[in-house]
Amino acid sequence: TAATGCISNNNSIHRDDIGTRVRKVRAHFPANTLSKHNLKKSSFGWLCSGALELEDSLKMPVNFEDLVHQITIRDFLRNESDYIEVLSRTQDWSKIPLLKHDNIQPSGSLVRFRGMIQDMFDPEYYLERYEVKTGDGQRMQDGKFVDFLQIEQGEEEVNFSSENNKHGERRSLFLVTIPGINNWADEGYKDPSKLPEVEKLSVNPSKRQEDGDDDETLLKRQKVIKDDQTPGETRTILSTEYLVNSPLPDRPSRACLVKIYRNFESFRLNTVIDVVGFLSVDPALDGSTEEVEEMLSPEEHIAKNPPPSLIPRLHAISTREVHQIAPFETPFNGNFPDISRDILMVLTQCLFGDQLAGRYLFAHLLSSIQSRVGMEILGKMCLNLINLPGATSGYTKSLYEILEAIVPLAPNSHLILDETCLEPGQLQGGGKSLLPSDILVPLKPDSNVMNHIEETFKAAHQFIRTRLEVIRGFLASQKVAKFDLDGDIQTSVQEDLVTMRKTFNASSEELHSLLTLSRLVGKSMGKSKLDEETWELVKNMDQERQSSQVDLDGDIQTTVQEDLVTMRKTLNASSEELHSLLTLSRLVGKSMGKSKLDEETWELVKNMDQERRQRMKK
Repeated sequence: TAATGCISNNNSIHRDDIGTRVRKVRAHFPANTLSKHNLKKSSFGWLCSGALELEDSLKMPVNFEDLVHQITIRDFLRNESDYIEVLSRTQDWSKIPLLKHDNIQPSGSLVRFRGMIQDMFDPEYYLERYEVKTGDGQRMQDGKFVDFLQIEQGEEEVNFSSENNKHGERRSLFLVTIPGINNWADEGYKDPSKLPEVEKLSVNPSKRQEDGDDDETLLKRQKVIKDDQTPGETRTILSTEYLVNSPLPDRPSRACLVKIYRNFESFRLNTVIDVVGFLSVDPALDGSTEEVEEMLSPEEHIAKNPPPSLIPRLHAISTREVHQIAPFETPFNGNFPDISRDILMVLTQCLFGDQLAGRYLFAHLLSSIQSRVGMEILGKMCLNLINLPGATSGYTKSLYEILEAIVPLAPNSHLILDETCLEPGQLQGGGKSLLPSDILVPLKPDSNVMNHIEETFKAAHQFIRTRLEVIRGFLASQKVAKFDLDGDIQTSVQEDLVTMRKTFNASSEELHSLLTLSRLVGKSMGKSKLDEETWELVKNMDQERQSSQVDLDGDIQTTVQEDLVTMRKTLNASSEELHSLLTLSRLVGKSMGKSKLDEETWELVKNMDQERRQRMKK
């Protein structure tokens, strides 16, 4: 009891002192009575517990920051489940220091790295636990979470044939910092272009003969490190840019080679993950200073074993997939309708005053892939804006700067292809786009806005500057927010979809796109479920979009719409075919010197299409 009180007086006890304190506990109890007390194994040794429940207070340092800086691989291996439970707490995860490439931490440090999986290497087999022959016998040594077999030079050697050895499997993932992520969303990284100074990388042209060449080949990757290991003469073969392999050359990435020890099948290429693990930056990891395997070229060997000063190793103890890039840890609270109106107003003005295009772009910014079913991708909304005014030099760049300020990138990246910069050349192939879009929206520029577009962008920058955090928070929260079909509106939606099937012969893809659009428009308005107002708005948007794909004269518009409905029913024409027919009518009208579609031109186009179909049947 006296010993127990002695320990309980110091809750912030350091782990190195625990062994001494436990020995004091044992010294206070007679050997024949010690077994009667409740001895439990804590995270750092055997402790006496009772009414005071000392086990919980002595599991690890009370302060989480102290735990992060004091933990060792040996500590973690002894109490892996306890530590993983602590590290799984969301509020503590962000307190783990980030891996710093410009001022790298020492080996064995517990650090965190966020990146995209760019490559996945073959399985690697290693000694998870192995026997070491010593001068006076043998001992068992852990080989997990390290790159080298630990022995003392000249006095010890690994017994590779021991029956006590335990083999394990691990995989290596090559991670790069999230490609194209906007600086404001790059958590904790202030200088994304800063890389270690490594002017040239090299390889030893000759092979060294080492002891143990006849040992198991599965141990080649897990080297035995000794003090007398020195690099030989080298020659340059690979550049820093080649090894890091930044997806965007103008935005250099930082890279990290992560070794994972479980759940191998849960990792997929191009996903973004957060990794917590033990850092390994020993210079001996540099492939340019070691023997090159016969099956690998020097270049391949260097690529798989790059300098740790450039590409550190991280032995993962915990990982989590990142779904939300923007650094908003608390739920967003704000006046959703007002913020929604502000964002729509900015996007509308930046699209030459076209509110319809602004609504579609707003919905696109909130879209993300929900799931993949076979070849079908659910949730995406690829947007194609056409009919940009000719005299708009630098317009796409200005628009992107606005979007860059309010949305992060990857995995919810927004790729902008500026076809206005294409130069004349020979078209190879049939001319069909390799990047089809889900929704095509022709712009209808307002002449007043178009003539002052540069001033509009300046005003937009000024407007969002004071609202950046609010706008970013709204977009980030609404992108991942749940959105449901309300029970009252569900019947109405189903009836409308059935009508569209019958009247317009709408395909399942078109109906799915309409439902996706309704969900995104609802989110853009700050709503959590579909209502009558939103559904009517979406139907009107779709109708206006389709009618805007061709400039129809008032007298001919009704005739064209009736003919298109008839073609849907009788010819089972797809929306792509109908759009092509409208495009053809516009071009034929231009070829006849006309500025708008009339009855004569429309009849001519219908006859042309009918004759083409007859020829195809033959």
